Amino acid sequence: MNYLLLSLLIGHMISCPPGTTSSPLGNCVTCPPGYYCPPFQTPIKCPNGYFCSAGAAYPIYCPEGFYCPIGSIKATPSMRPFNV
Repeated sequence: MNYLLLSLLIGHMISCPPGTTSSPLGNCVTCPPGYYCPPFQTPIKCPNGYFCSAGAAYPIYCPEGFYCPIGSIKATPSMRPFNV
């Protein structure tokens, strides 16, 4: 659906659904990997300690025993021992 065109027709801005963002043509497209797309905002880079797969509306907390640097698309197993 072209949300830009629809917004013009009804006279007020319509946001893309969570997990999507607006393309330059006004279509809603899936949020890119490494970013999250909350309602009414442009894509935000996934923060340290979280991961964001394609289509994420919010970042997902990195579980214990894994690490997730900024822009992570998945949790990566940690190679260091826990009880040292």
